[in-house]
Amino acid sequence: MLLLPVDLCIWIAEKIHDMVLKEMEDTLEKLQGELLNIQMALESEQITEEEYQKKENNILKRMDNLNNKK
Repeated sequence: MLLLPVDLCIWIAEKIHDMVLKEMEDTLEKLQGELLNIQMALESEQITEEEYQKKENNILKRMDNLNNKK
């Protein structure tokens, strides 16, 4: 009974940790959305071709890493 507050704090910390990991995790849908966003930014001239290439390469590497994990 005395450890209940400690156990509760540990449980909450674990849940927060799990939520953060899930939010940080790349998913194919998330990466496809990022790719679409940078394509639109390029078309609307919000980013340069060079910036687009860098961002696209980063996203494609992350997609490749995601595919290699499966």
